[in-house]
Amino acid sequence: MTDDRYKSVSDGLAKLQEVLADAQKKRTEREATEHTRRAALTGEQRAAEDRATAELLARAEREKIRAKLMKLGAGLLKRETWTIDKFGWLLAVESPDDPTGWTVFDARPREAIKLHKELTEVLESGVPLRLKPVNPTAPAREQRFEVVALLKFAGEKRLGCFEVLSELLGHRAVGAAAKPRPAEAKALAAAGRESREGNVARRRRALVEFARQLAQSGQGYVMADSIELAVNGIELNSGFRARFPQWKDVSDKTLESDRASSKPRIHVAMGRPSKDP
Repeated sequence: MTDDRYKSVSDGLAKLQEVLADAQKKRTEREATEHTRRAALTGEQRAAEDRATAELLARAEREKIRAKLMKLGAGLLKRETWTIDKFGWLLAVESPDDPTGWTVFDARPREAIKLHKELTEVLESGVPLRLKPVNPTAPAREQRFEVVALLKFAGEKRLGCFEVLSELLGHRAVGAAAKPRPAEAKALAAAGRESREGNVARRRRALVEFARQLAQSGQGYVMADSIELAVNGIELNSGFRARFPQWKDVSDKTLESDRASSKPRIHVAMGRPSKDP
């Protein structure tokens, strides 16, 4: 390697190390700032934040599952009966159709194959006392079961994506967790007594935290001085009002002003929200 080439590579590595060190420094500073902010909260406020974050992440995960199931096609979701093997793939959020083609290898992820095995074993344990086949004389692997019965059993055992699958198929999910009461509901009465300035500041802090949680769930990025979201303003405002009902009457214009005045500043995607498939 020539001296010039060596120097170029060396300079490049040095620059990369600087960039990485700067990124680590900023990350450390953000973590320290967040730690300080959390330390200033009461135990009840931290618990409320944790519950809100957990619910937000769960909602994001449900949306990912819902989108993947919808891609399987409306025809699959209209079937009235399933074999346990194929229904197990649905619960594992995988296509029930055989992906092997002409090969002997299953193209599905290893984790999905393992999960499918666990799910089908539980489903098979319900036959024939809890799950009764509509074609009992058929071989065990070819026996079919009504969707309603399969969903009910899956809900009782809390198997796979039973909750999202129940919603898509138009059935109330048995065993689905009740929607938690918003942690902020207790503050509704007190909010009316707060000054307008204090209420605005509190709302903006909540909006920043809500946007940060969205970004961390895969809906955007948290930068040093801004939060870049993949959702548009209408979607962000709708989700924020749902999470914080005490601000359900705040206008889109006011929330837009909050985004522009918040620290870090919140940027949303352009365009109108897409319709559900």
